[in-house]
Amino acid sequence: MLSYIYRFIHDTLFGWKLVGEIPKVKKALVFSYPHTSYWDGFYTILTSYFLNGYIIFKSDDNGWVNTVAYLLGQPTVDRKQSCNQTQIISDLINSKENIWLLMSPESSCSKMPHLRTGFYYIALKSNVPIVCANYNYNKSEYMFSEPIYIKEISDDTEIYTKTINEVFDEIKHFYYKNNLIRSGKYPDNETFLALKDNK
Repeated sequence: MLSYIYRFIHDTLFGWKLVGEIPKVKKALVFSYPHTSYWDGFYTILTSYFLNGYIIFKSDDNGWVNTVAYLLGQPTVDRKQSCNQTQIISDLINSKENIWLLMSPESSCSKMPHLRTGFYYIALKSNVPIVCANYNYNKSEYMFSEPIYIKEISDDTEIYTKTINEVFDEIKHFYYKNNLIRSGKYPDNETFLALKDNK
């Protein structure tokens, strides 16, 4: 019941229109791009409530992030912790029967030199597909891609694991095909859709 209320608030009160369908997968790593405004985080939090999703908050020393995450029912990881954050997030995904983990590959709403690669390694370690997501502020629309699977079974039943560049090519195809470049609230803040060594 609550999911319908959050969907109503998101779609009706804030005027967002879903284009296409929401993929019917129980688990996914959601690659949400571009992230150019704090409004993205607000809408993504609403989305997480009707997608059975989680947003990882990276905590800091003053503790306010922990407080906000606690109030919103979202998990945190310590950005200064020496242990493997990929493992922590993967453990969270593996502990749930149904979970969509929503994350922005920029990790900031400011323009960055390139996107971070953690999305690939988290999805790989958790054995979940990647689903691309976008808020198109030019048209007040949001949409999702079909699931992108990192591991595929070939004709001879062998499991093939795609490289990060192969996966990222599929991600880029979704955004370019649907004309979603410079679709953020503040296009000048948009990080170029490229990895550090994939420009």
